[in-house]
Amino acid sequence: LPEKLTPRHFSFNSHLGACRTCDGLGEARAMKLQALLPHPENAFLDALDARVGATLKRAAKKKALINAVAKVLGEDLKAPLNTWKEENLHILIEGFADGREIDITWRRRRGRSRAKIEERLKWHGLRGIIESWQGRREWLYHVGTCPSCRGQRLQAPLLGVRIGGKSI
Repeated sequence: LPEKLTPRHFSFNSHLGACRTCDGLGEARAMKLQALLPHPENAFLDALDARVGATLKRAAKKKALINAVAKVLGEDLKAPLNTWKEENLHILIEGFADGREIDITWRRRRGRSRAKIEERLKWHGLRGIIESWQGRREWLYHVGTCPSCRGQRLQAPLLGVRIGGKSI
């Protein structure tokens, strides 16, 4: 820690002590993978919840991006999702941790005009796509114990502080 510890560091009501993930509440909203991917025995688009799958099927740019991500990962979108490597499935859902960009090519149609577009985009994962949507998405989430502080409400370095061998 960069500064001398004060009582405020051990209060979840203070910005100095509160867990950054849950803001000191001890609970965080998390996506239910079972709701997002109810049929992991199917190919990617068929494994998704019908509402999510239908939206992605209509978006040419998103489909091209997902195809490019699968290609980079060395996975086949037509293979059952439960045969994918666990780390690749994590990248599909959460995005690339290093912020890597991917080249995609897709076709846009507006009325009679058609255009071939080449772009370089970051993959923020299915979670990023879904969280950018407007409207109700509560069915995809549940509130549970914060993964960062495990419900203890303080930042991890502060949870490591011991007095006489005991946690604060």
